[in-house]
Amino acid sequence: MNRYTCPLCSSYHLRLADMVPTIESVYQEIDELVNCYNCREAYKKLEILGDSIVDKAEWNRKCAEVCYAISNMEDKDQERIEWLKKGRKHALDAHELNPTSIAILKILCSTTGRLAEESGVRDKINLGFEFKTHLDRAVAVDPSCFELLHMRGRFSYQVANLSFFERLAARTMGTLPQAEQLRPGITENRLYLGRVLYAKGDYAEAKKWLIEAAKATCDDDEPVEREHIRAAREMLQLKVFQK
Repeated sequence: MNRYTCPLCSSYHLRLADMVPTIESVYQEIDELVNCYNCREAYKKLEILGDSIVDKAEWNRKCAEVCYAISNMEDKDQERIEWLKKGRKHALDAHELNPTSIAILKILCSTTGRLAEESGVRDKINLGFEFKTHLDRAVAVDPSCFELLHMRGRFSYQVANLSFFERLAARTMGTLPQAEQLRPGITENRLYLGRVLYAKGDYAEAKKWLIEAAKATCDDDEPVEREHIRAAREMLQLKVFQK
């Protein structure tokens, strides 16, 4: 820190600017709280910061990311949905202020896509197409991003129905394996690889990926990850995988 000599008392003092925490240091503190699973405390700090912040787009992005993290820690479906709605609102506000930011597009895709999955049929359709629009823009900017490739494959699986499932499943397989190559070992991605391969009738390959997902481990504060592991283990109980 810089010090200066006071002309009145000839003593050294800290400059006022050095005593006030920077926005970067505050965001770093918030990131550390999230990494330690103290996400609600992180969101409270962001709320307090909101009135004085200049870059509202970045602030809304951080809020959206923290809300999304909180939703992943919620065991109760309704509370998870409420946090996803709050996160999506922050992401939409951020996107309106800075429509070209890839970081904002990513969290907008994450909150919208997950909210679509958790919603009823009508909202699922509306949010699903909105998600696809944001996702296409994001992929155009960053075509090799793991998160985006995973979300695109996940979307194809979620919106598919029996009348055109095979066509969508084939398209899905072009992105989920690519996502696995970019970031190996993500349980959620491996679960969806298994699901899509199962839907295509490739049971041997499906079983391989489901086993990988089922043997993953997670902390007590990761209920969503725990759900992915449980889903993989339940699928492995299907008769086609007992051979």
